[in-house]
Amino acid sequence: MQFNQINEYQTSANYFVTPYRSVRGVLSLGDRGLYFNRELTRQSIRVPYEQISAVWVQLVFQRIPYGIIVETATDALQFRFWHVRGALHVFNRKLPAGLVRHQRRK
Repeated sequence: MQFNQINEYQTSANYFVTPYRSVRGVLSLGDRGLYFNRELTRQSIRVPYEQISAVWVQLVFQRIPYGIIVETATDALQFRFWHVRGALHVFNRKLPAGLVRHQRRK
C-alpha cells in the first residue's frame, strides 16, 4: 500500500543515516506527507505533514539550495538532492507559514 494517494513531487535523493553514511532512494511528497523508499531494501520512511515541526533548506554560497533537513518532534532527517525548489513549493503549500527556513553554510 502506498503512503500518498497523489504524488506532487518525486526525485531521487540521498538520505543520511549518519553524518558520514548515506542511503540512496526515491523521495516523494504527496497529499499526506513525505515518503522515502530506499533502493536496495524494502525499508521506507513515512512522515505525515502534521508531524513536521521545521524544514531547513541547506544553502551553499548563501544562495544555491542543495538539501533539506526535516525536523520532527523526535528526529531530524537529512536529504540531499537536486532541484530542491520543487520540493519547497510543495512544503510551502502543505505546511503552515514559517516552518520552511534557510540554513547557510560558509
